[in-house]
Amino acid sequence: MIDITKEDKRHRQIRKKLIKELDGQTFHYSHNPKKGDIHFFVNSKPKRVDIAQPDITVEKDNKILVIEIEQKSSPKHLLGVAFAIHTSEEGQFSRKDKPKKLGEKSLIIVLDSKEIDKKNSKKKTQKNVVKKLVEDTLKGLDIDIVSEKEAPELIKNWLGKEA
Repeated sequence: MIDITKEDKRHRQIRKKLIKELDGQTFHYSHNPKKGDIHFFVNSKPKRVDIAQPDITVEKDNKILVIEIEQKSSPKHLLGVAFAIHTSEEGQFSRKDKPKKLGEKSLIIVLDSKEIDKKNSKKKTQKNVVKKLVEDTLKGLDIDIVSEKEAPELIKNWLGKEA
């Protein structure tokens, strides 16, 4: 049986690379052996429903940057990721934390450059179309869809650091 909650080697490499960009920042990440996974919820009667498990989150000034590393890059999958993050109302950042209200969210979806930078790939066009659809439909969600090569600069910009 395959455990889909486990990250593969490439996912882990990308996550570690991006975490290095967060030196000195307060951040959380899933697949953390000591703290567990991050969980985002929507409040639904009669109880809270877990709808997303972001890879990395960073909080600053009551805003939250959500970084999702995605192996699947189909438009349907990316739209689902964006919708889940946008509609999330509360987050639990370790297994010991209590859920808390989420502030204004920004989302960076990070795709593997080995997949999206292939010659004659339609992925660049698809990610631009998905980004525009999200911006037009999910008002208020700041989103970027980039490779792991472009993500560090976006993270630094969001943090207000020199790139």
